[in-house]
Amino acid sequence: EQLDENKHSFLRACTVARQKSDLFHKYALRNAANLIKPEAYLKPLEQKIKNVSTILKNKEDTVLNAWHHRKKIIDEYLQYISFKRNTDKVFVWIDEHDECFVSKLEELDINDDGYMDFVRALKW
Repeated sequence: EQLDENKHSFLRACTVARQKSDLFHKYALRNAANLIKPEAYLKPLEQKIKNVSTILKNKEDTVLNAWHHRKKIIDEYLQYISFKRNTDKVFVWIDEHDECFVSKLEELDINDDGYMDFVRALKW
């Protein structure tokens, strides 16, 4: 949950930064209208804005990829923990009920070799 909250906060900050960049560009265009040679003023400024926006986008992508990778690792770990708990429960059940289970299997008297190997393994 905290990871998702941090991710959303980061995305909001990136969105705000892009909005401020667009707003700055808009005001720079308005300011350039009053200049004698606006292209000399605007061209380097627009290039700087574009460079900063590209850097921001690259960093945003890097962070999102890292968050995705971390989330995947956390999800896999939680699945492992759940699987381990379930297997522990199965082993406890087998320990508690193995004699009853094996005797019922023997009562069925099935002649399948693989099945009988399974029964022998339970007895062991």
